[in-house]
Amino acid sequence: MVFSQPENNGTNLALVEKKELNFNQAFIILHQMIRFSLLFLLLLGSFVLRAQTSPATDSLQRDVNADPRLKTAVSKHAEVNANSKMKGWRVQIHYSADQDKAKSIKSKFLGKYASEAHAYITYDAPNFKVRVGDFRTQLEAYRFLKKIKAEYPEAFIVECEIEKPPVR
Repeated sequence: MVFSQPENNGTNLALVEKKELNFNQAFIILHQMIRFSLLFLLLLGSFVLRAQTSPATDSLQRDVNADPRLKTAVSKHAEVNANSKMKGWRVQIHYSADQDKAKSIKSKFLGKYASEAHAYITYDAPNFKVRVGDFRTQLEAYRFLKKIKAEYPEAFIVECEIEKPPVR
């Protein structure tokens, strides 16, 4: 569309002023529509959130109709898993036929690292083995081995049954 220049500058100025007025009006209308839309969304959101809470869901106590055998099965499962061992890793720091030496090394270890790892003495004829830690992964055991390697240069990692360590 091609516009021709009007001859009168006065009418040209009137058109420009009219366009500014229309732009301002459009801006005000758009601003009001945005405010109305946001208000509508907030109100709708509050109704949706209110619909998800009811007096029945506010209560913490629930009545569950389940097979009574389910409760015994769950409690038995929890009991078995609480007392069972699992496959894991330990660091063996000593082995010899001398039980007193093994006890001495265990107590020396616990004096320094009691907060970091447990120590266990096992007897596998003819040797007593001092193993430390309950590590779920070989990487955890390796990190601990690096920490104590200066004091126990012959220490090494072994895979064995471990006590279930607390989850961190």
